[in-house]
Amino acid sequence: MRKKKKKFPCSCCQYYTQKQYESDIKKIARMLKGADFDGIWGPARGGFTPLVRLSHLLDIPYIEKPTKLSLIIDDIADTGKCLGVYAKDEYFITTLFYHRQSSFVPNIWLREKKDKYIIFPWEKWQCVRKSKKKSPC
Repeated sequence: MRKKKKKFPCSCCQYYTQKQYESDIKKIARMLKGADFDGIWGPARGGFTPLVRLSHLLDIPYIEKPTKLSLIIDDIADTGKCLGVYAKDEYFITTLFYHRQSSFVPNIWLREKKDKYIIFPWEKWQCVRKSKKKSPC
């Protein structure tokens, strides 16, 4: 039986698939292999999924508050509001996506966000214009 191809609800959003995510998180893990972090931390919602996956791939414990020796991970550096304070203090920050409007550039990022809103595989796959979704930051 053939699997039905997932249909995306709109063309104004960019749908980041589970397959893309899994490939990217493994790339990040390879880039960070051998680094000496005391723990890994990420902001609620967007940072939790990549945080847990990297924690397992790199065998780094989750910590409730980052230190200067911690790895900070988030799904995207979009405006810089969520992680900007850590960037100013020179924490090591990794994201899956980076947008040029962000107030900082992460130490590691893999994909550049363009004009479309990105919907991640752990989010409800619904057009952002229809859902009136707002950033938690």
